Amino acid sequence: HFDFVCVHPYENLGGVTKRGGEQGYLSMAGSIRRMLADNKQKADMPLWITEIGRTTKNKPPDHKTDAQQAEALVKAYILSLAQGFSRIFWFEPKGPPIYGKDHNEAHGIIRPDSSPRPGYHALKTMTGLLSLEPQYIGWLNLAGNGYGFVFQGQDGNVMAAWSPPGDGLKIKF
Repeated sequence: HFDFVCVHPYENLGGVTKRGGEQGYLSMAGSIRRMLADNKQKADMPLWITEIGRTTKNKPPDHKTDAQQAEALVKAYILSLAQGFSRIFWFEPKGPPIYGKDHNEAHGIIRPDSSPRPGYHALKTMTGLLSLEPQYIGWLNLAGNGYGFVFQGQDGNVMAAWSPPGDGLKIKF
């Protein structure tokens, strides 16, 4: 029996920056809850993501992989909150290069010289708008190809929205 379930969905995160990759990521909590129910566990127990991350280059700073990391970070948090994950932990704030692999890649949102990467600023902005305990309200299908996730933020409702690259989605409020 469990008090909560922790997952490390690194492989699921890889798709969120690709066209249509959000759908696979959004199926994660439902799959876990079905597994719990099938095994006579409480299907409504808290779900946590205790490690998730995307690598970027260390030297020299790579603006493309830094931007991809920031995009993946925001999408991971928004999509995880929308599914009902109650805790999400990025791996890691500032850390060593990937263990046993390319020594020029790391998960950290802070560079080895302690300067912040775009992912750091994205996380700071997102948590500032959503609050430390964001309440998910619902989602909108934006013109059939975009995503809009609505939360009760610190100062009112907040919507995080995006569409696949090159779709030219225009939203009016």
